[in-house]
Amino acid sequence: MPIDPFAALNALLRAEAARADEPTIRRRPPTAETDSAATADHASGD
Repeated sequence: MPIDPFAALNALLRAEAARADEPTIRRRPPTAETDSAATADHASGD
């Protein structure tokens, strides 16, 4: 079955739009607090 290029483009555009609409809190870079907490967890061997 051939691939419909318009359907593929539509899916790509929808995915990009959904990604752009994600809440800002999910895309925020980690802070020093979360970095130090993550480092402490890994350093203890947990």
